[in-house]
Amino acid sequence: MANLSKFQLFFIGGLIVAIVAAVGVFALNKSAGGGSTATITIWGTLPDATIQEFLQKTEISTLLDAKKVNVVYVAKPADTFDRNVVEAIASGKGPDAVMISQDAILQYLDKIVQIPFSSFPERTFKDMYIQEAELFLTDQGVAAVPFTIDPLVMYWNRTLLTNAGISNPPTLWSQLYVPDGVIAKINKTDVNNNIVKTALALGTNNNVFHSKDILSLLMMQAGAPIVVKNTNGSLQNALSNSNSSINQNGAEAALSFYTQFVDPVKSIYSWNTSLPLSRDMFTAGDLALYFGYASELGNLNARNPNLNFDVALMPQSQSSSVKMTYGKVYGLAILKSSPNVVAATNAFYALTSSAAQTVWSNESGYPPVVRSLLTQKTSSPFMSVFNTAALQSQGWLDPNRSATNEIFNDMIGSVISGDKQPSGAVQDAGNSLDQLLKGFSN
Repeated sequence: MANLSKFQLFFIGGLIVAIVAAVGVFALNKSAGGGSTATITIWGTLPDATIQEFLQKTEISTLLDAKKVNVVYVAKPADTFDRNVVEAIASGKGPDAVMISQDAILQYLDKIVQIPFSSFPERTFKDMYIQEAELFLTDQGVAAVPFTIDPLVMYWNRTLLTNAGISNPPTLWSQLYVPDGVIAKINKTDVNNNIVKTALALGTNNNVFHSKDILSLLMMQAGAPIVVKNTNGSLQNALSNSNSSINQNGAEAALSFYTQFVDPVKSIYSWNTSLPLSRDMFTAGDLALYFGYASELGNLNARNPNLNFDVALMPQSQSSSVKMTYGKVYGLAILKSSPNVVAATNAFYALTSSAAQTVWSNESGYPPVVRSLLTQKTSSPFMSVFNTAALQSQGWLDPNRSATNEIFNDMIGSVISGDKQPSGAVQDAGNSLDQLLKGFSN
């Protein structure tokens, strides 16, 4: 124990204290198993092959062996993950832990162990991890231990921009409008005004990959954080709250901006509902800018090995001094129903150590969540952008991912169909979000 750092003591001690409080008495001597290795199961939605390659690396095997624990990772489909976990817990066959993103943490608070700040200080957490990871912090402590981050970035077609005489992709959203910008120089239509090549895919909810996340980013960049804590400690929407007129104006401006690109009478008309999926159009070479996740790099290369593209940070708001992108930060959380809480604690420590994080980033292509690793130099031009994006990543606490997907789809669809003005769409979305947030606090 004398060789353990202060953080390691906080981490291990904190989890054990929290587990005792949440689960009850457990036999610590059994965890050692007389030197035998315990096996824990983790469920998640990250690709199975990626996690398996990571777990099989010699460095990771050594870290886990030192803790006398073996990790079995089971990948589950994202669209049925929550239901699968609930059903498994009810049947007594659930995993020991789950790997969940920040937009699921509210839904899992009643199922997972939280580490109290008395054992894992908030200051220690904030100094160690990126800012978005703070969404795992609650009034009671740490709900999940950060493992990785997948930030939203801008992939850009070098050939299309070069042929148009554009040296670099836009760094500000306002640059899209300028006479010599990507929209003016790249957008091409046929004699029937059908889009043939286009600068960007924004405006719809059916064929823009990550439309909810992109619109969330635009709203946050405009000063509308979507969900906030009120004076009573409960969560409420920050889109249409009567006490947040600035936020509402920002949300309306973001929605107006997002949906204007589907208006065929405007000079910036760039997208419509009849076009292919945005990622498909990008890999076909007909879309100049694609807003996707860092984890999609390999998929884009596989879809079209001859595509000449690069990556850059997401465009920013000219009126904001805070640079940000949207990110999905994933954390490891122990389920209260787990019979292997001590072994899971040991596995968490091994998998989230700086040594393991370095291996994970090198092997997976995901940026690490540890601040100190993000500042290290990298030979990969892609990873240097991903690391910066990781530091800029932000998100929001989602009460129900499936339900809010519908809320965002309705918000976008009602505007582009002409049924509602952005103000009305935002108001309705905020009201629906408040209904979902009733009873939640963090």
